[in-house]
Amino acid sequence: MAEVNPDLIVRDVKGQVEGVHYEMVNAMLLNEFLKQHKKVQDLETTVAQQQKGMEVLTAQLKEQAAQIQKSERPARNEQAGGEGGREQAVRLDSMAVLCVAQGC
Repeated sequence: MAEVNPDLIVRDVKGQVEGVHYEMVNAMLLNEFLKQHKKVQDLETTVAQQQKGMEVLTAQLKEQAAQIQKSERPARNEQAGGEGGREQAVRLDSMAVLCVAQGC
């Protein structure tokens, strides 16, 4: 006890430990308990705020993923249509060459 809090120790004239101020121990323990309780409350508040933040970020991520998927769909359709359009242009060019060669 003397190492933890020397003020709690009662000493005799020679400096030898004679007893403990137990009435002070309760007050000290209560004070420490209140400090720890406050820390726990602060940590619980922090965790709750972080959970809300994670929920918001998760919702934003899902929304962005949905937007990306929507934007990729038209691009895929354009690529497919674009390739088909190129094939049609090549065919038309080939037909025009044949027509010129045959005197159309």
